[in-house]
Amino acid sequence: MSTPAFVFQRRVHDSFREGRDIVLQAPTGAGKTRAALEPGLAGFNHDKGHGRHDYPPRILYLQPMRTLASSALNNLQKSYTKQAWEHEWQPRIQTGDQPDDAFFEGKLIVATVDQMLASFLTLPYGVGRRFDNLNAGAMIGSYLIFDEFHLYPRGQMMLTALAMIKMLKGISRFTLMSATFSAVFLQAIADSVDAEFIGDPPERIGASLFADVTHVQTQTRIWHAVDGALDADAVRQRRGRRTICICNTVSRARALFAALQTALPEVECVLLHSQFYRGDRMRIQSRLLAAFTDDERPPDRDIIIIATQVIEVGLDISADVLLTECAPAASLIQRAGRCARRADQIGRVYVFQPYDEEGQVNYAPYIEDGLEDVCVRTWEALTHSDFDGRVIRFAEEQRLVDAAHGDHDAKFVEGLPQKIDDRMAEIARCLAVRNDGDLRALIRDIPNVPLFIHPNPPGNTIQSDGDSQRKESGLTEQPFQFESLSLSRGAIYHVVKDFAEGQLDLDIPVFGCTGIGIADQDGDDAMTVTRYAWRRLREASEVYGSAYAWFAVEPTAVSYDEDNGFGTVPSSNPAKSSPLIEKSRRERIAYTADSYVEHIGGLYRAYTASISSKSYQQPPLRDEFLYPLRRVCASIGEDAFLGERMLRLTLALHDVGKLNRPWQSWAQAWQAYYAAHLGNPTRPADGTPLAHTDTGYDRQDDSLKRLEKAFKHAPRGPHAVESAESCLPIFAIACEKRSLWAFVALVAIMHHHTPDADESGSFSVIPHADRSVIEALTLCGFEEDAETWTGLLQRRFEISSARLHKALTYLRTTDTDPARMFLYLLFVRILRLADQRSGDAVRLSTLEG
Repeated sequence: MSTPAFVFQRRVHDSFREGRDIVLQAPTGAGKTRAALEPGLAGFNHDKGHGRHDYPPRILYLQPMRTLASSALNNLQKSYTKQAWEHEWQPRIQTGDQPDDAFFEGKLIVATVDQMLASFLTLPYGVGRRFDNLNAGAMIGSYLIFDEFHLYPRGQMMLTALAMIKMLKGISRFTLMSATFSAVFLQAIADSVDAEFIGDPPERIGASLFADVTHVQTQTRIWHAVDGALDADAVRQRRGRRTICICNTVSRARALFAALQTALPEVECVLLHSQFYRGDRMRIQSRLLAAFTDDERPPDRDIIIIATQVIEVGLDISADVLLTECAPAASLIQRAGRCARRADQIGRVYVFQPYDEEGQVNYAPYIEDGLEDVCVRTWEALTHSDFDGRVIRFAEEQRLVDAAHGDHDAKFVEGLPQKIDDRMAEIARCLAVRNDGDLRALIRDIPNVPLFIHPNPPGNTIQSDGDSQRKESGLTEQPFQFESLSLSRGAIYHVVKDFAEGQLDLDIPVFGCTGIGIADQDGDDAMTVTRYAWRRLREASEVYGSAYAWFAVEPTAVSYDEDNGFGTVPSSNPAKSSPLIEKSRRERIAYTADSYVEHIGGLYRAYTASISSKSYQQPPLRDEFLYPLRRVCASIGEDAFLGERMLRLTLALHDVGKLNRPWQSWAQAWQAYYAAHLGNPTRPADGTPLAHTDTGYDRQDDSLKRLEKAFKHAPRGPHAVESAESCLPIFAIACEKRSLWAFVALVAIMHHHTPDADESGSFSVIPHADRSVIEALTLCGFEEDAETWTGLLQRRFEISSARLHKALTYLRTTDTDPARMFLYLLFVRILRLADQRSGDAVRLSTLEG
């Protein structure tokens, strides 16, 4: 980590250290990412010394698109290696096709805004529904960097991000940044979230904050407006050694790619759009980076990139010539940032009208949300002598944005504070109810959905060798272990429609995911299975129904190849099926048996000490808990010391429900059964109260599946709500008459396996349970109170009490008082992560002992 190089970067750094949140506007290629990141990284260093737990424990670097997130990760990994950052700072990524950190456990995470917001709303993408309440706590108290903010859908994602920021004001830190905002928009955004604007307002253009960014000042891009189509002939006449062509739609990009391959066989042509599998996209991007970044060594032959908006931002490449279809001015400026990007380079930017197959100007996909008018104004401005044929640098870019976007932005920011307040109320309702339909309304109302290519989505019984039959799981378990493509519902509609009209005697090869069922809802996380039901579509209109959020298609019905990507028309060869996603660096391992006391000791170690292995390192959970706890407590006048004490008590008592007679009877019987059929268990059935057994429930291990199915015993029953009910008198005393803390702890315990648990079954504590509870309390720092509190346990009951239901009601958040919900989300996150890591902690303790 080095000292910020430019004036604007130092200003961002100083403002952050002084406690101000930031709205940053800077030219493309000026170094916004470094400006935003370095204050957070500096906080990581401070957090190791005297200022421990006084800085955000996590940085979330948020991008509006997957491709941008992948590019950002690559850049951060280079910095990690080059600058020898701490091992804990190793960048991770969480996107739909790279779910490497599904629970947001890293200190520096690149993610899409969709993933982050869905997690904050307790409706996270790509994880089972039993984990809905685990991720939201990761956003509380973190440093949130929102990049390319101008690309966020305004009525959904942008408003939701602003509302979230306002709800977290004073708790989390944030920076919003982009190169392309209008002046009216910038100031309104900064005012609405009480942030400092850092950039060049119109009156300061002559004395730019970026005057010392010399490579930006010496770039020369000459813009031209061309009233014609971006076709092969237009490219042939204007191309350079390195050329980029950007079309607004995938279909036109594919058509231009095919035409150029025929028209210019001597030129290397490369196609890039959003409908490639990740491996193919990364291969293509690597080729582009190799050809468009080395200014000293030109490519062996001329090269042309034909792309869509995926190349608009994020890729650090520089072309001699850029040809693009007209789009909103903000987008055109981002596209132009891929041309003459380096110091002293000269490039040309040609803007064409986007003509459709009928020869009409068609600004799709910018027709919605008023952007068609912005495109018209952009074209009108570009054909004016102030811009056509002129050199356009940052000052001129700002004038172009104001001319094209000013009126549109003014309408959006009119009454913005009230719009944000209304969105806060919607978020509060979502947190209370958790309705999947809110994801489209609050994040992205673009009708893009995941599409899997798979030969057997519903996992039907199929014939194998001989007369035997076997059952495939298809996409019924963990569908997101396979890579999906993001397609509009319209594209999927046409696949179904064309097939239905042309092949009436055959089944439609498209499936929709109809629902989710969770098996063993109150079991241990490793034993809980989420299953997804897939139904074959019968008519095209079903694509637009609300029943289906995900789709799958059989490989024979579409096309996919590594050079062209996905196509809705089948080819002579079946399309490549969705590949398995590369597993993350840390895979959860199967449970082995541990006693109740060992398990609690493992949780406490995960909370207080680092857990390391050859493949990963996790800092103490306390390090990610104390900063947000203190910030939330400061915002509502609560005692953070008492809050931390109640969290430790939560760890100590969360599994008391497993001391129920049926639960322990089942566990002891299983250990004996395991020993009889699979050999020596790690713990014999000797009556020691257990927290886990040797099942492991590894879903890939057929022998364990068969053994589980053959095991006959009375059900063990649930334990989470039972734990809360049994321990309620202890929390009532420990909270020191601050019932908030008792409610937060009790609901966290109730929901530490599934977020909807609300009713207990009968409970009858086993003999000699007191010794285990006393030892657990002692391990977590309650030695003086351990015996007294253990005596308060409710030892027998049939159902949960009204007091427990009162805790659930109390924690339902409101937009004006979300702190109670935030505390619950922090508690349940730390509890669930400690629960997951406890097995590793127990094994490490055994090895060290």
